[in-house]
Amino acid sequence: MGYALLWIEGLAVALLLVATLLACVGRFERRWLRLGAFLVVTLGLTLVFTALTVVAGWLQFSGMSDRWFASTLLLTAAFVAGAVWLGFSGLRRGDGRPAAAAWPRGKLALALGVAAALHAMTYWNLDLAVRQQLAALRIEAGALALAAAPPRIADRENAALLYEQAFESMNRDAELRALLADEAWQESWNDKWTRWRESGKAAFDADDPRLRRVLEQHSGALRLMRQAAARPGCYFDRDYGRPSLFMRLPELVPMRDGARLLALDAICRVSDGDGRRAIDDITALLGMAEHLRSDFLAVPMFVAMTVDRLAVEALEVCLATGRLRAEELPTEWLEGEATYRALLKRVLRGEEACRLATFAQVGEGQYAFGDLIDVLRGHGDEISDHARTAFPYRVYLLGDDLAAHMRLSAELDNIAGEPYWQAKDRMQEYDEQVRDRPGGVLTSTLMPPLGELAAGAARGDARREAVRLGLALYRYQARHGRFPEKLDELVPELLSTVPRDPFDGRPMRMKPSARGVTVYSVGVQPAESGGLFFDLERTAGEISFTVPEQGVAAE
Repeated sequence: MGYALLWIEGLAVALLLVATLLACVGRFERRWLRLGAFLVVTLGLTLVFTALTVVAGWLQFSGMSDRWFASTLLLTAAFVAGAVWLGFSGLRRGDGRPAAAAWPRGKLALALGVAAALHAMTYWNLDLAVRQQLAALRIEAGALALAAAPPRIADRENAALLYEQAFESMNRDAELRALLADEAWQESWNDKWTRWRESGKAAFDADDPRLRRVLEQHSGALRLMRQAAARPGCYFDRDYGRPSLFMRLPELVPMRDGARLLALDAICRVSDGDGRRAIDDITALLGMAEHLRSDFLAVPMFVAMTVDRLAVEALEVCLATGRLRAEELPTEWLEGEATYRALLKRVLRGEEACRLATFAQVGEGQYAFGDLIDVLRGHGDEISDHARTAFPYRVYLLGDDLAAHMRLSAELDNIAGEPYWQAKDRMQEYDEQVRDRPGGVLTSTLMPPLGELAAGAARGDARREAVRLGLALYRYQARHGRFPEKLDELVPELLSTVPRDPFDGRPMRMKPSARGVTVYSVGVQPAESGGLFFDLERTAGEISFTVPEQGVAAE
């Protein structure tokens, strides 16, 4: 009702402006001046209405909003019809003078002023109602974020305090930063690891003097990280009650770098015959991943997957040396833990809180609309402090945007709770809907790609299940002197059930390899993988874990 009144008042203001103009120019002696003034004002207002119609049409046909096109089209048509009628009536000559010359200018000006004041008042009331909605939105976003955030814990149990001490020690070392930033060195390590996986030979140089020096210099930081990873919880102090898409997460980079150090230390220790220390490093990596998984944002979840991957790769290299005995491996590594699929639902709620807060920030003018869109799409890196677009956006577009966001968020939460292999088609349809007809300007940019997030969670779960199976095979081999012919033989002696592949719902697979057996998941693109090892860049290929024959060290 309020918007209908706004349109009617706007039309009245425009037509009264034309009528007042005609009453004024009707006293001009020269006809071309009267006609010219009328055409300039009328065409100018027509262009304004047409521009609004074009914008509304673009919003509708691009799937951003289907609310305003019919209204603005009707408004434009009504104004053109009314202006033509006024022009024909006012410029028509009666007793030698245009009829508009007799129109009461004062009354028309007064009516124009009253109509403009009523229009402004209606606009202000609509804007005030939206501002109240934004205040409620901020409260809802904060409550949703606090519900998804990790619980605050006592300092003596908080791993974050020890991590921060370790990070301070690492940050002071220029050589460590140079090593971790050395792309050539990293590529060399990755190439050696790839060759080892493909050829069955451990080509990693654990005697690299540069690496050994850095590990020795940071023995204290590594010790702190092991102690931190053993603590029951982790809470980095940040304002969860005021979520934001740009919430600072300064701990993630040093957590990732620290995990890389622990993985390298594990490989070096087992090369020196110190299997106990290698196991401690891998246990610490798994603990770090668990701490990262306690957060409610997508970025920490993906960093947790990276740490998990480092732990798996380090464990695989350590097992390949033949220097880790099965009875030394912690039994808790075989236990099924909370899945990334379950974590994904909490992450999506945390991300929803950040999106709602962003709606409020844009509506209140804290973020410039265009700058925000550019930054989120990777086309810019700066957001203006003053947003001139906030006023019309929150009055005309925010409601539709929020409605579309709520609808898509509910659908998102519903689909994300299903196994990836069952819901991947629906996830693809959902992503296409967000891309093609999102229902809102901000919604189209803010909604996450569900297929990509869910595939990442499935990869994380597949990797963990492959490790569980691999360790069970390692223990089975130690007990029976052979590998089982089928994974079912591990049940119930070592596992309660054979884990399911998150990508197709079937039991995980096992196949012989050059040095033992490999357990694997088919991965996100099984038809294209062709039996290849998982490719991080293409996100294609099998997600596997190779279990060597015990007593046969890698060459």
